Amino acid sequence: MFRSFFFPDEAMSGITVPWEVPGNSLNPRRNQYRFIILGAGIHGSYLANLLVGELGLPRRELLLIDREEQPLDAWRRYTGATGMTHLRSTSVHHLDPEPTSLRSYLNQRRDRYPEPYASPYNRPALSLFNDHARWSLKRSGALDSYFRGEVIAVEALSGGYALTLRDGSRISGDNLILAPGQGGLNRPPWATELPEERQAHLFSREYRPEEWRKAAAAGERIAVVGAGISAIQAALHIAEISREPLTILSLHQPRTHQFDSDPGWIGPRYLARFAALKDSAERRRLLREVRYPGSGDPALMERLAKFRSSGRIRFVSASAEEIEDAGRGFMEEKGSRMLFATGFSGEVPAGAMLSPLIDTLKLPTGPAGYPVVNPYLAWAPGLLVAGALAELEIGPVARNISGARRGGERLHRLFSRGEVKA
Repeated sequence: MFRSFFFPDEAMSGITVPWEVPGNSLNPRRNQYRFIILGAGIHGSYLANLLVGELGLPRRELLLIDREEQPLDAWRRYTGATGMTHLRSTSVHHLDPEPTSLRSYLNQRRDRYPEPYASPYNRPALSLFNDHARWSLKRSGALDSYFRGEVIAVEALSGGYALTLRDGSRISGDNLILAPGQGGLNRPPWATELPEERQAHLFSREYRPEEWRKAAAAGERIAVVGAGISAIQAALHIAEISREPLTILSLHQPRTHQFDSDPGWIGPRYLARFAALKDSAERRRLLREVRYPGSGDPALMERLAKFRSSGRIRFVSASAEEIEDAGRGFMEEKGSRMLFATGFSGEVPAGAMLSPLIDTLKLPTGPAGYPVVNPYLAWAPGLLVAGALAELEIGPVARNISGARRGGERLHRLFSRGEVKA
């Protein structure tokens, strides 16, 4: 039985279908796999757990594919780069369909995690969350469905979809869930003119946190560009052992919010307002209004304030042009490094790869090219979306861990309709 803090019927009440999916939202059994999930980050991993662990899909009929060596490797790399110790989200938001799973996991291993939660809201330690996520994938059997491969093209078949991999091989499935994660890295144009060996993007594969910490401890001067939660976390992680004051260059002063949007957007309290908007442009406008970009939780901002008052961090808030000038001047000095903690671009994740499929199937898109889907997250028969690609339907939390769980509720509804029988 599917268990959730928000009943699927209630969460979807009042939601109207912006377009009609011809026939069923899912395709019947015909191809090599019944389901393929493209992307093994937070959303893909949660949906894999849900399909095989909760909804009874045989693991041999699921393929979870990603270019990383293991599921969640990109997530671990991104979070590890920031030096964060605890998540911003609460302990009920994890990757097991059973809401109390993380709590039960901790009760059996409490001696391994001296600080399992941070206040307020019982925010789990990153190590606890990651260990539980790996355990959950193994327990459900979803880990057995994982395949490492880089997908370069997606093609519609009669009654399914085919993926072409970098090595030229092809994989086909009846139903495809697109969960490709974030878009490309966001870096200002002037960064390309700086010495490559003395700069990095926080989320690039080349960034080595311990190498930068050692450089700071040895007296090299570090500047961090950005002021979101990841930028602040990374700056504090370096500044705590830096010999010289660390500089933060930002378009704005620090913004304090416990979460990156009001918790009411997780459930029907606010989603009815979102669902009532029939125009995707209006939904996009609301998404921009209710999010808190470039913000951090109160505990993090309190720690930043202490580092600023002690002189260990220098915070410069200025215009884009002034930041560019300051950044160039900073990098002219010997023994200086610049870390761009400027997040991800606003591009549609995997947009270039999906463009031919959009043209072929004439898939509906909204502002900025994001999918317009039905309440079950179906973009076309057998083609579902998750994560950032689902934000015009799920709302402001679509990219978060809670958004993965909300997407799972929609997938569960498809099974309850009887379109797919496990």
